[in-house]
Amino acid sequence: MREAFPEAGIHIPPSLLAAVPSIPDESDKHVVAAAIFSKSDVIVTRNLKHFPKDALQQYHLLVHSPDEFLLHQYHLNPWTVLEKLDSQASAIGETRPRIIDRLQEVAPLFAKAVRERQSL
Repeated sequence: MREAFPEAGIHIPPSLLAAVPSIPDESDKHVVAAAIFSKSDVIVTRNLKHFPKDALQQYHLLVHSPDEFLLHQYHLNPWTVLEKLDSQASAIGETRPRIIDRLQEVAPLFAKAVRERQSL
């Protein structure tokens, strides 16, 4: 990831890592520290059990599954999300329905919402 997206990396001060004691898995503390340092609002992960909501509340962070996050974005601005799906599909020579099919496994509620809108 560092090679593909070097701008996505940040330096986390060691003191900030030490200030995140309530995360159950030691190897996940850097994720919370990075979210705090970058002033993020939400951590998106399939590993929800390693980021308990009560442990994140004190940092004003939410934790969402990919499905929750995509569905939330879709409800906020469906047309922009649909445009992004179409753009991504076009970039890899696919169609929106094929992209939705691929997302079905990790984001079934999101996929369902998009399919329902398409059938209107």
